[in-house]
Amino acid sequence: MQIIGRITSVLEQISRKEELPLGEIAGAVGLKKTTAANILKALCSAGLLKKSESGKYSIGKTLVSLARSSLEGDTITGLAQDYAGALCAEIGEAVVVSILRQGARYLIANVSPSRMLQADVSEEKRPFLYETATGRVLLAYSCADELRLAIEKNGFPEMRWDGINNIRNFNQVLRRLRLKKYELAESPVHEVVQLAVPVFYQNGMIAAAVGVRMPVTRWRKEKNNILEKLLKTAEHFEAALRIKNISGPEIKHENHKKSSLTNHCPL
Repeated sequence: MQIIGRITSVLEQISRKEELPLGEIAGAVGLKKTTAANILKALCSAGLLKKSESGKYSIGKTLVSLARSSLEGDTITGLAQDYAGALCAEIGEAVVVSILRQGARYLIANVSPSRMLQADVSEEKRPFLYETATGRVLLAYSCADELRLAIEKNGFPEMRWDGINNIRNFNQVLRRLRLKKYELAESPVHEVVQLAVPVFYQNGMIAAAVGVRMPVTRWRKEKNNILEKLLKTAEHFEAALRIKNISGPEIKHENHKKSSLTNHCPL
């Protein structure tokens, strides 16, 4: 724990100024120069700090990236809660916003007419990733690495989703979903449906999925109206991400870029 405290003190001192030399850092945190030099060397190796030609230390790219990711994550969660609450108030049905991380689905907003807005960033155990409309949408637009992790963690969907039991079938189903630009998951036993659409970053990678849950009877009567409101919510969410200059991760797979949400086919 002592070394963590020392590292924290070093980072705090450097973050207050653009650059600091070894001697000033050591004096500010109360360490011998040799001890401070060893800590600084380790932090530079990890990319948390960088050393200039003049021998001064400043914040490194890795630390900047970590701070930016944390800030963007908080911003996305806040936007998700705002738009989920607004859509729930408009249609009077349960609304969720989910993200995909390391092959698992996480809820960042969950609101219903009878319950206050909640954010739950813990991994969902029930229902499974494959059984939710938002989970399916996230997989359809995810990169190959995320899909691989999902399969490693959950196996193939099989009876949970269209009998998918191999990667070829999986890719075919995901391709069809991308062509539709939304997913509808029905639960005949409970007489409810789940509907979900993607939300994209500026660079075309998926940021989240917004979904609604409602009785089958209402869906059959108001399907086009509900879908339109859901798509509008996704568009407003995307616009907010652009305004806040949240561009998203680097694109690695061209086939998972954004497809226009405005050209969906009426049901």
